[in-house]
Amino acid sequence: MEEDREQDLAHIHWQWPEAIAANPARSLANADLAMDYFAFSPFWDPQSNNGVLRTQNIADPGYGSAQERIGLLGLTGGFEYVVAHARPPDLFVIHRRLVTGVGRRGPPTHAYFILQERIYMAPNLHTVVRTRVGNANALLERTLGMLEAARPPANPRAARMWVAGESKKEDGDEEMKDKEKEEGEDKDKDKDKDKEGKGEGKDKEKSRKEEKEQATPDWHLFNALAATRAALSSVNTLAASSRPAHDAAAEAKTLEALAAATVRPNAPPPQPAPVQPTPLGTPLAGFAALSPLNQGTPSFTPRPRLGSLSLMGGLSRPGSTFAPSVPADSPKLA
Repeated sequence: MEEDREQDLAHIHWQWPEAIAANPARSLANADLAMDYFAFSPFWDPQSNNGVLRTQNIADPGYGSAQERIGLLGLTGGFEYVVAHARPPDLFVIHRRLVTGVGRRGPPTHAYFILQERIYMAPNLHTVVRTRVGNANALLERTLGMLEAARPPANPRAARMWVAGESKKEDGDEEMKDKEKEEGEDKDKDKDKDKEGKGEGKDKEKSRKEEKEQATPDWHLFNALAATRAALSSVNTLAASSRPAHDAAAEAKTLEALAAATVRPNAPPPQPAPVQPTPLGTPLAGFAALSPLNQGTPSFTPRPRLGSLSLMGGLSRPGSTFAPSVPADSPKLA
């Protein structure tokens, strides 16, 4: 008859979110809920004292965790599960221990812990030590192998130094492999360049031109700023200077002289009258002073007008204010 062998469950973890959502607290709020949650996992053994008591009282609706703890104290053999440490709702530690007599409990044989609603089996001391020693042994074998490969040839007649490093053969092999890799990468790059075609070449040329433009200064902007600065200085000068006075009478005389020159071509060119500033409040020549009773409406003084000639030799408009004076010896027009 084959002996029953326990299954190693140290490499797995178990969880059941639906069971957590089904309990009233919606979480593992206490140790009793944690034990009930642990009973659904594959780590639970139904042949334990806890499982036997629950099977015997399955038909009793009033049976609970308190009655189970009282029933466990009366058993004298087997093994049982007990919550050894609780920090609800995140961490619970459950021990499986042997029962050697009434009120006597042996050391724990297995340990389990519930972390964030996931159940794990804690490894025993033998497994931990074996794993650590195995890792250390693997590292030592690797180190000794590297030293053996780098050991120089033994010659008692010559003094040599043992330099821990890689052998020349391995260096040569690695160099050959690196060269092959570089050649393969160069071929792949050439193929990619051929596939990309002229599009990338144009993009590169554009990017180079943009870089050159960004590197060179913008002389157009510099000249525009210089011109603006010069214009601002001239505007400031004009704003600081006084406005020249405007003499309407001198302008009228100049126009009359120009009209006379058009009628008499052989006459000497007129000389412009000097411009003199007109003080404020002085009425212009050819206009009557404004009446104090009718201010704002000027009264004009009529002067002789040339009926057929304008100021510049054309037809004059009726009602023209500034009419040129014609000399007495000029011929009369029909």
